[in-house]
Amino acid sequence: MKDELDIAEKIHEVNELLIDYKRPLRRDRQDFIFNKIMNIFDTYITFEKECEPTNFNILDIGGGNGYILKRFGKQYDLLPENLICLENSNFETEFRYKFDTSGIEYCFDPIHIEESPIMFNIIICMVSLHHMKDEYIEKTILPLIKRKLKTNGILIIKEHDAYSDDIVECVHWEHHLYSILDTTNKSDPDKYLNNYVGNYKSKEVISSMFTTNGFRVLKTFNNIFEPMPNDFSGNANKAPTKLYWQVFTKVE
Repeated sequence: MKDELDIAEKIHEVNELLIDYKRPLRRDRQDFIFNKIMNIFDTYITFEKECEPTNFNILDIGGGNGYILKRFGKQYDLLPENLICLENSNFETEFRYKFDTSGIEYCFDPIHIEESPIMFNIIICMVSLHHMKDEYIEKTILPLIKRKLKTNGILIIKEHDAYSDDIVECVHWEHHLYSILDTTNKSDPDKYLNNYVGNYKSKEVISSMFTTNGFRVLKTFNNIFEPMPNDFSGNANKAPTKLYWQVFTKVE
């Protein structure tokens, strides 16, 4: 009984923190994220002669429904072949996102990107690393990013700064609550749990993964708060899962 009460209390605590704060696949929240990335672009990206928008390629690792990529396509008049979303082709992601390919291209096997001549000006990886196992990150994702990011290109990471057990627990509960509350997700809970990977790391550990593999940090935005339209206070203490952004470039 005590365990059940502890679980109920934890759900209540996390749910209180997340009310009107983060909801999966909400268009208004994704607009806010897109504008945040555009601010990063304005600071670090210049469309010079050799970098005309028509030759401008973006890779979104774990881009889900592809909404952010589609916004970039409209913003810069890019073709689908300029916008690649790397995703898992498993039951959960297919069921949830349906993979609407209008305006972008999906890739379900990194080897196809490796074997392609395409190079990317921008690589985005937003809250995706923590759903990957260490071996996959080290042997597949890191080498892919390093080989396929253009000179002077930028890598944008958005992650949880999971520096304590409390933060890890909070993020775990957040994900599980999303699965329970997501009305688009009617799949078998056992399949969800079998596919779920929660590999959370501190900001320092994640940063070190890249700086020891040929990247340098350009900018870090700490304790970000992604508000809903009715609350743009930016109150960081409403972000219990410690989201942050980090911008990297390659060291040549």
